[in-house]
Amino acid sequence: MKYLFFFVSIVLSFSVIAQNPRGNADSFSGELFGQIIDSTNSEVIEYAAVSLFNSDNNLVNGGMTNEKGKFNLKEIKKGTYSLIIQFVGYNSKTISNISFTDSRSVINLGNIALKADNALDEIVLDGSTPTIKYDIDKKVIDVSKLEVDLGQSATEILENTPSITVDIDGTVSLRGSSSFTLLINGRPTAMDPSTALSTIPASSIKNIEIITNPSAKYEAEGVSGIMNIVTKSDKLEGVSMLANLTGGNYNNYSGDVSVNVRGKKTEFNIGLDHRNRSRPTDNYTERFSDFDTLTTRVVSNGLSDWGGSNSGINGEFTYTPTTAHSFTLGTRLNQRQMVSPSELYFQEYTDDVEVYSYYNDGLATFNITSNSTYLNYRFNVNRDKEHYLEFRGVYNYRYGDDIMQQDYLDSDGVKTGGTRNTEKGPSGMFRFNLDYSKKFESGLSVEAGSQIQFGKSIDETRNYDYNALTGEYELQEQFSADAHYTRDIAGFYGLAKGKSNKLGYQLGLRAEYTYRTIAAENVNQFTEINRLDWFPTVHLSYELPKNNQLLLNYTRRIQRPRSWYLEPFISWRNAYSIYSGNPDLLPEYVDAFELNWNKSLQKKGNVSIETYARIVNNYISRVEIPYDTNIIMTTPLNVGKTISVGMEPTFSYKLFDWWKTDIAFNLFHYTILSQHEQLESSENFNWNSRWTNTFPLNGNWNIQIASRYIGAANTVQGRKDGYFTANGSVRKSFSQNKYAVIFQIRDIFSTIENRNFTTTGN
Repeated sequence: MKYLFFFVSIVLSFSVIAQNPRGNADSFSGELFGQIIDSTNSEVIEYAAVSLFNSDNNLVNGGMTNEKGKFNLKEIKKGTYSLIIQFVGYNSKTISNISFTDSRSVINLGNIALKADNALDEIVLDGSTPTIKYDIDKKVIDVSKLEVDLGQSATEILENTPSITVDIDGTVSLRGSSSFTLLINGRPTAMDPSTALSTIPASSIKNIEIITNPSAKYEAEGVSGIMNIVTKSDKLEGVSMLANLTGGNYNNYSGDVSVNVRGKKTEFNIGLDHRNRSRPTDNYTERFSDFDTLTTRVVSNGLSDWGGSNSGINGEFTYTPTTAHSFTLGTRLNQRQMVSPSELYFQEYTDDVEVYSYYNDGLATFNITSNSTYLNYRFNVNRDKEHYLEFRGVYNYRYGDDIMQQDYLDSDGVKTGGTRNTEKGPSGMFRFNLDYSKKFESGLSVEAGSQIQFGKSIDETRNYDYNALTGEYELQEQFSADAHYTRDIAGFYGLAKGKSNKLGYQLGLRAEYTYRTIAAENVNQFTEINRLDWFPTVHLSYELPKNNQLLLNYTRRIQRPRSWYLEPFISWRNAYSIYSGNPDLLPEYVDAFELNWNKSLQKKGNVSIETYARIVNNYISRVEIPYDTNIIMTTPLNVGKTISVGMEPTFSYKLFDWWKTDIAFNLFHYTILSQHEQLESSENFNWNSRWTNTFPLNGNWNIQIASRYIGAANTVQGRKDGYFTANGSVRKSFSQNKYAVIFQIRDIFSTIENRNFTTTGN
């Protein structure tokens, strides 16, 4: 069945591609196209007027640029012409002596830069939070405007981005969920999204695309949507280099360098980066348990840290022999070590009488080697960038070698016990995409394509107990096993999009077939899944008067359980806590609706309100359940259904030349409908906020204060408290922004506090 579906997907893709009739070669029909951009920041200019005049200065053709700043004039006769480009607020531009002959019927003018009529010779960057632009199916964050935090990673940038939250441990969530798909330049990464974002230097990012409700073109994985990181690319011929170096207390430092070599038909990029992170934390935990008439209490407090180092090298080579063909080959090799030491003191009480105490000396080390290699070929039919065939192949490899050790010491520092858990093994994934797109003269665009993905992983898990008599860690066979995981996915999609007057539309349908097996040796565990799912998508936009815009969309998504969620192994965190996977997990399915309004405030800023409803079935959450007396097991479960209904108002405005403010809220009602006997349903109103103020001052000084509040919220087993934090930074640039010194303070008032309250059975 699965191989048949793979074959049908490819055949259907080629059948759509094959339907490309040839034009009439007997009649001459010239074609002129290009893209209009801003001369200062390379942003595309939408709805610019392009007019084509013949040698007698008569208008013979013309039109408007689309949402990508592109224009395409067709059916042009032989002759010499002049093109005039005009847009409000910019100086008009004339391109003369454009000649069409028998040997030159298609002319690509490439990027045409317009200069604002009030543009200054020296551009002063305001260092504000990124400019936000709304397309029909995504929100584009212009990171090139964010100068203050260039020495940081993508994770720090996202802290001030609407729809995004970053927890105290660095976990990134999109609309409240960490189950989103991360793409880098449209390609999937081998790493976990939160891990990958912490390794990407901010200095290399041009845009961040937030796609909360993706179209059928994208794979359906990720219940909260897709985040695409678009990196910078130098368009000037020659050699250029960019380097950054940062340092801070608590052993935080980073550095990166990128080199770009560009010729007329080739481009080569290479980059090196290294960063070290540390997040020392004070911990206090108190746990009460009731057994018949006895009440026991376990208290722990002490210090822990979560950090480590990351080093990477990446290279990319692009060859563009003509505007019709483009080849790209790239790879990234990454070495990451995460280290989490902890020193905790445990006390156990029965009816308020201490019965046992010990020191827990823990060290968890995660060594991850990953590689992502990709090959991309694009063929622009008749050199039309909106009529193309594209093939993409990606191979992701990851090898993990993890050790978690807990040593139990008495009050004299004598080691009395301990546990050691090791897990290592490789995982690999091949992915192939074939996409076809064509835009007709009517403005209608059709896209179709297929995707095949083959994934395998092996995990070797071993558990050891410390023998105080021998002083050795002894293997526990009953808690050790090897797991073999296979997941193959085949998908096919089709969509149509266009615009009728002020109404924009995009309709799509995607089908995905999943074949998955899990085999665990020593525990005689084997599960298999064969499943076909359908994912419809609808996106609508409407242009209202006075720069107002409405967007309405619906999508269906899926989140398949991660491989480490499925492993049926037990690992000890301390003498009172263990963790185990769950091979019986079902995938999450989400139905998502959005209605958004956006208004541009001339060149001063913009205001928007995004409303949404999100229903998640088979919701997966890590829960704590009793395992033995005073021992709690954490395991992922399908707990039921969640419903989120909310709105995200944002306001960005330049009050004065020296002050810009950005305000964003996320207000939502969150309902958990439990289908588990030990978990209760709950509902709560939640809210988060951000307020960023930026002050660009004379002398190339820039000051920014960014504050945020993460509100209290209900969880599957209780609640978590909210907290407020504020970051500040000062930037001084030199030599027309070629060099800069940045001073930054994170959590100025030391107010970040992570307080969680959990209730479970017994």
